[in-house]
Amino acid sequence: MAHGILFRGSIAIGTFYVNNETNTVMGQAVTDAATWYDKADWIGVHTTPRGWLEHNDGTKRQVMLDYDVPLKQGTNLRTR
Repeated sequence: MAHGILFRGSIAIGTFYVNNETNTVMGQAVTDAATWYDKADWIGVHTTPRGWLEHNDGTKRQVMLDYDVPLKQGTNLRTR
């Protein structure tokens, strides 16, 4: 924001596949982010509802703060 750059979109956590030769990126994380990137009615970045990291011990931890993100349909989604 200090440089006048406003971000909008979503961050997803999950698996994905990259092939530089064919310029291909696809997978669970890509689909999840694509589904949610334009749902919020704000300038900002939010995680998708799957915004949790699972650790080797099987525990899950949030990677961002909970927030009521305003959606274009007039409701809020409690996400990060």
